[in-house]
Amino acid sequence: MTEDNRETGGTGRVDREAQPRLPAECLVDGTYIRLMHRSGEGAPVLVVFGDEVTGPRGQVARPLGLRVEKETDLYEVIPKGRHWYPVSETGPMSETLARVKDGKSAVALGASMGGYGVLRYGARAGCGTVLAFSPQARLEPGMTTVGARHARNYREELHSDMDVEPAHLPERAYVVIDPADAHDLLHAELLRHEAGVEVIALAHMGHRCERALSSPEIVDAALEAATAGNREGLARALRRGRRNVPGYLARLSLACSERGHPQWAAEIARLPEREGKPLSPDLRLALAVARAGMGQPFEALEQIESLIVSSPRNAGYWRALAEQYEAMGEEEAASEVMQLALEKTENFLFCWKLIRNRMDIGANEEALLLAEMALEHWPERAAQVEKIKERIASAA
Repeated sequence: MTEDNRETGGTGRVDREAQPRLPAECLVDGTYIRLMHRSGEGAPVLVVFGDEVTGPRGQVARPLGLRVEKETDLYEVIPKGRHWYPVSETGPMSETLARVKDGKSAVALGASMGGYGVLRYGARAGCGTVLAFSPQARLEPGMTTVGARHARNYREELHSDMDVEPAHLPERAYVVIDPADAHDLLHAELLRHEAGVEVIALAHMGHRCERALSSPEIVDAALEAATAGNREGLARALRRGRRNVPGYLARLSLACSERGHPQWAAEIARLPEREGKPLSPDLRLALAVARAGMGQPFEALEQIESLIVSSPRNAGYWRALAEQYEAMGEEEAASEVMQLALEKTENFLFCWKLIRNRMDIGANEEALLLAEMALEHWPERAAQVEKIKERIASAA
């Protein structure tokens, strides 16, 4: 693998001119990672392992959702690609971090790839507590279904020795997931059984459970509980913090609609308005679904259409519009929406739905043409499409 490919995870060349100059706070600048330090007098020391490739100085903590105070003594481990922290470089870097923080009490936090990083290296970096949000246990090149979300990033030379074992963990190690996310649930169970970590369920947060750290007060409460080994206190702090997260409110509202409680769903979706805040697009969509359940289908359609106008390539909005027409018994209108959605988003889901729609009304020739188009545009879906072609042929 070339130097350029190592720095981009094998996805392309690095624009050297676009690379920011290294600030004085940079302690380590390696092939795969960079270690930054923002000095502060606060305790405990905060060590954040990043998930995305981001620039220097505070850029890991902010995408993680952390709103840290200025006095926080903050170390940030910044990845240069989707490498999952190769042991050859991250191990020595962790030992450097343990030395430079000079024996101070420290907590390591990270989400997704960063969550894996804190579990694998937090103790080696001198952290007595680690808090991992939606982490991976490892990359498995053979995974093809649940758990395979990141398998394409596997590199044998980097990841042959990446399993998290009990010896890697400090005294207190917590994993936080939304159990409705099958991928994260699988990895959490692997970590629970193989490494002995404690798992905290945070429902209706999706893959971004770290967003529950929604204010400095919540961060302080969560860290205080975690460092004291107070699992229930940590869970309470995170549950309190998620109330400030629009994505959580939207998922909770949709869950209420699905369970036949649209009035509750509408009230939840409009909670930010009580504080004078505008509704996020996700909450506007959840409110539209609630209105449909309350017998206001045309108001729901109007609201979903306004979301599509503002974001015409958002597949979720198109899907909601098609589903609303289907719920109203307007199958042809739903089909037209899916055709428009396919043109605008080029999303396989809409091609698949159109194939099924044409089969349901007996338009098998149209279904077969769509299947042939799917094979051309989405060859990775060949096995799925070939099966549906067999069904079309048998129904002809």
